[in-house]
Amino acid sequence: AIWQWHDGERAGLEAGGDPALPRLVPGSVFLDLDTTLIRARYWHAATGDDEALTCPDTPEERKDALWRRHWIPFLDERLPLVLDGQGPEGLVTFRFDVESGRQWVAQLTVPQRVAWWHRYVGRGAWDVDAHGRWVVHPRKLPRVPADLPPSGRAALTEVT
Repeated sequence: AIWQWHDGERAGLEAGGDPALPRLVPGSVFLDLDTTLIRARYWHAATGDDEALTCPDTPEERKDALWRRHWIPFLDERLPLVLDGQGPEGLVTFRFDVESGRQWVAQLTVPQRVAWWHRYVGRGAWDVDAHGRWVVHPRKLPRVPADLPPSGRAALTEVT
């Protein structure tokens, strides 16, 4: 359904992208479906380990940083925004960072993720300049209280 709406951005992706291309959100390219599937295979080859995922002796922290075959990158540039439809809560999105592991990143449904993006626009943290490019205003981004435990910070941030 996501790619029926629009098949992503194709031009220049493999060469780093064209900074003049519009983005769905700042700092991320909305991948076309073909590139999405290619990148899913790439991420699985680079950071996946199907045997470790099924082995009861593999620590959960290790499993947390392994790419699963059913994960699909939705947005990509620095860290991919992944769609995972196999969780108990349905389709979830999160930023994949092999060093942080999945437990330390915000996991949101697609409607929650879109609401989060709207919140940034509404706060004035994100806007579009006269050339049609995103501008991020870091001072207007929501602050994450430092006294929260890591799991609480993870719920409020892309990557802690």
